[in-house]
Amino acid sequence: MKKTVVLGGLAALVLGCLLATAPGNADSQGDSAAAVSPFKGRIIVAGSKSDRESGAVLEDAKVQRLGERYFLVGTGADYGHPKDWMAAKVVWVAIDDVAGITEFADLDDYKKTGEDLARKGAKESCD
Repeated sequence: MKKTVVLGGLAALVLGCLLATAPGNADSQGDSAAAVSPFKGRIIVAGSKSDRESGAVLEDAKVQRLGERYFLVGTGADYGHPKDWMAAKVVWVAIDDVAGITEFADLDDYKKTGEDLARKGAKESCD
């Protein structure tokens, strides 16, 4: 429970900072595609508030406004999972549904972290 509260608070802080740096109103600036790119060259995992079992693994995500809502927009990372239907697709994740964001240096860092967690889980189940 503590971990969820801490992650939720951290996510709110990160999203607040992202929104604070986002263009005030892209439409009024004459460029509806204006976006803030705080994750350029990085991999992020955005967890969902509405479905704790889902999320998106994105490359080069940026914050983009569509109408009155903000989204994380990026390319679905191809990390080798056979059921990864988002790989190489442009993915839009509503910021108001993001429970948390984890940032990785690159795809190899993401894969290594997943492998480390899998080994740790297997070890704990054997103890």
